Amino acid sequence: MFGKILVYITFALTAGSALVYLYSFLKKDAYNRLGSTLYYLATAGMVTISIYLLSNILAHNFQFTYIWEYSSLELSDPLLVASFYSGQQGSFLLWGLFISIIGLFLIPSARKYGYESIVLSIYSFILLFVVLMLIAKTPFDYIWETYAGEADYLVPGFTPENGRGLNPILQNYWISIHPPILFTGYSAMTVPFVFALGALIKRDYKNWLKPAIPWTLFATGVLGLGIMLGGFWAYETLGWGGFWGWDPVENSSLLPWLVGVALVHTMIVQRTKGGLFKTNIALSITTFLLVLYATFLTRSGILGDTSVHSFVEPGYFIYVLLMVFMFTFAILGYGFLLLRTGDINKVIKKEEFKPASKEFSISLGAVLILASTVIIFIGTSWPWIAELLGKPKSAIDIQIYNDWNLPIAIVLMIVNSVSMYLRWGASSFKTFFKDIRMSLILALVTAAIFFAFGITNIGYILLTFAAFFALYSNLEYIIKAVSKKKASMGAYVAHFGVAVLLLGVIATGGYSVTQEVQLRTGESKQVLDYKMTFKGKERIEKELGDREKYRYIIELEHPKAENAAVFPIIYWSDFNNREQAYLEPGIKTYVTRDIYVSPMALETETNIDQMMLSPIGEAKVIPIDSSLSVKLIDYDRSQGMQPVGEGNVLMGAIVDVLKHDEVLGRDTLWSVINIQNMGGNPMWKNLNGTDVDAGFARFAIDQNDVANSGAVINFKAKGAPIPESVQIITLDVSIKPFMNLVWVGTFAIVIGFFFSAFRFRQKLKKEDRKNKSNGVAAHSTNGNDTASTNGNSEDINKDTDEEISIKESK
Repeated sequence: MFGKILVYITFALTAGSALVYLYSFLKKDAYNRLGSTLYYLATAGMVTISIYLLSNILAHNFQFTYIWEYSSLELSDPLLVASFYSGQQGSFLLWGLFISIIGLFLIPSARKYGYESIVLSIYSFILLFVVLMLIAKTPFDYIWETYAGEADYLVPGFTPENGRGLNPILQNYWISIHPPILFTGYSAMTVPFVFALGALIKRDYKNWLKPAIPWTLFATGVLGLGIMLGGFWAYETLGWGGFWGWDPVENSSLLPWLVGVALVHTMIVQRTKGGLFKTNIALSITTFLLVLYATFLTRSGILGDTSVHSFVEPGYFIYVLLMVFMFTFAILGYGFLLLRTGDINKVIKKEEFKPASKEFSISLGAVLILASTVIIFIGTSWPWIAELLGKPKSAIDIQIYNDWNLPIAIVLMIVNSVSMYLRWGASSFKTFFKDIRMSLILALVTAAIFFAFGITNIGYILLTFAAFFALYSNLEYIIKAVSKKKASMGAYVAHFGVAVLLLGVIATGGYSVTQEVQLRTGESKQVLDYKMTFKGKERIEKELGDREKYRYIIELEHPKAENAAVFPIIYWSDFNNREQAYLEPGIKTYVTRDIYVSPMALETETNIDQMMLSPIGEAKVIPIDSSLSVKLIDYDRSQGMQPVGEGNVLMGAIVDVLKHDEVLGRDTLWSVINIQNMGGNPMWKNLNGTDVDAGFARFAIDQNDVANSGAVINFKAKGAPIPESVQIITLDVSIKPFMNLVWVGTFAIVIGFFFSAFRFRQKLKKEDRKNKSNGVAAHSTNGNDTASTNGNSEDINKDTDEEISIKESK
């Protein structure tokens, strides 16, 4: 109850902050202090709610349904903390927590430029929606409330001894890193939206850009980092062999990032040349709406059948609330943009971009990024679209994404390279060709070399040329930026990263080789260029009683490399009642390649003779002595299914031994049966009056007719040693060339964004100090001042190439 009360209090404080700030805006910022005080209290409420939930998780208070569903006694402290946001309720709380904390930094930024009241009003209303979802789907329901009437023992105060636990796939160190970073990016993407909407409401068509650009760079960089880490997590854990599978939930995070990338570039055009105002407003709105759409797709349950990452259905009310959340801000954003279009056209000077100019190439690059976004949006939304059209819900073929995005990537890289050598306003052909020819010639020569070495696919060779063209161009400007200490180096680093990433995609996506192999324990086989030997297995995480986990030792030998080993993992967990094994790949990383070994299946082979008796009353001839038969009489439960170790019971199979239809005697064959998989550890016994030993190997359940379930009996000669079993592991072995280029490229992209955000913030401080010394206010009080909106104001004209943070970006 205390947790729910905290949520209601926080809801009231957030609503108060939103309304007071809105009233303050109408009264010319008269009540900003009260609005900020209420916002601080609302943030304190979000922090308190989070601490309360986390403290109950760490205390193993399984009275709360959410804690019982996602945590357990076996989880380590880092995984217990991660269980905080592993379910829908916790992820909403994490989102709201980060939105509220980012708002603390937004207040001084908005105040500095005269946007506090309107921006924080909109921002608080967004936070209000998230808190409302915590009311509708709270993490503080008690287990006896959730499952009321399902069992007599579910009475108020009942506390389960243990929780269900975290999905084993999520029990990885990446869960402590990836989701918080992703939600930080989602939360930060709210800021450009509220500044854009605030600008429309205030009719201030220039000043919003100054505080919005650093936030957009930061948000895009953080979201990109989260996506990158998610790809690495998938590559390392899921075992399907890639870092990006065009999964609808994966794509949902990619969509706002792509639009954010386009927005960064068009913002620079507006800041430099004064154009694209309506474009930037529209993209700022769209980026935020795609964050909401990603939340809707992931948490509404509509992708449950088409994505391994989707949450289960949250209930009809949350489904509707998420829809209302999206449509409310879509109507507000696009509605105000349409309402102000006439005013914008009167105030903003229309800019005509010459084709041979930097601003034209940057705008063209943004259009290409948006074209890719549209393709991915349609593909990602297809399961929902198909359902709305009454068709079977299914994901589209991932090859469609590859085929449609390949030409876009080629043109985009060429445009990026060309834009490096163009000037703002206009460029002379002679100067442009002189500047570009070295990078162009090097790219053509490199592509020709790669063609000679086997890249003959027309799409790949064109992408190789385009990627190297961009790589050489940006490398040239990185060197210049370092030598001249240019602030624009962040853009060059990010574009260089894109080129490196694409080269990695070409290498791994087009030229990986895969071979399936079966190996018995101790067996060696030649697989691709390696001699692979299955050396056995080692049990790991023995201290955890909820799983049985092994790493399988695969030794690698190569004539031109040192011997190494990879360790694919197979394990069984109580989470799914040990009904199906979990599989994780083993990866050996070299500078030029990855050896990626995915376990596909595991079998146990033994030379022992066995047969199954089913149902009770069936008799069969003993395989090693045709004169003898065994008849299943019953199962011995005289020990009361006595427990033998955790998860095991002692069970007997009662059999008669017959010789020529004459009963020689009756025996009970005992076995320690695992209650999860019904496999047994037989206690061998000599059958009365024979030279045959028998053991009850396992209890075989017939799922269709339990009465036909039977006992599997093993046989061997009297006194003979028990034959050793041999495990057979089936592996998919891949050699992935230059996989490191993917990680290096994505890392460079993220670093470029962060560096640009830092340098742009420095530039704004420098401009503000200069304006202050000249007696100019940090923000305009007249949003309709043409001089402040036409893009030709004095502060822009005085910018040099070295001062502009990322003007020379694509």
